[in-house]
Amino acid sequence: MKMLFVDPKFYRWGFSYPNSVSAFGPICVATYLKHNGQEAEILDMNARNVGWEELPSIIREKNPNIVGIPSAMNCYVPEALEVAGITKSANLNIVTIGGGMNFTIHKTLIPTPP
Repeated sequence: MKMLFVDPKFYRWGFSYPNSVSAFGPICVATYLKHNGQEAEILDMNARNVGWEELPSIIREKNPNIVGIPSAMNCYVPEALEVAGITKSANLNIVTIGGGMNFTIHKTLIPTPP
């Protein structure tokens, strides 16, 4: 099973974060999965300077079974949902998992397939 964690591109209050550090949650989960024989990779859109227009082709190229999306802060929920939508548009068979408190407490954030 291949899992891809996508840390969304953030642009808030006039600032972007091109050299940010990846979210701690996906780092921990990906490390755990790798130590247990699973394939796991993190795509930090900020650190790798990946734009929204590039994301669908990257997802299709990597062809994961699961895409995990962190959302630790309320202000980043729209970007996390954008990743989920792009993932489903790239391949409806990819399972999307939202992580963090926002996806845990708000069932209404879970996107439905088109």
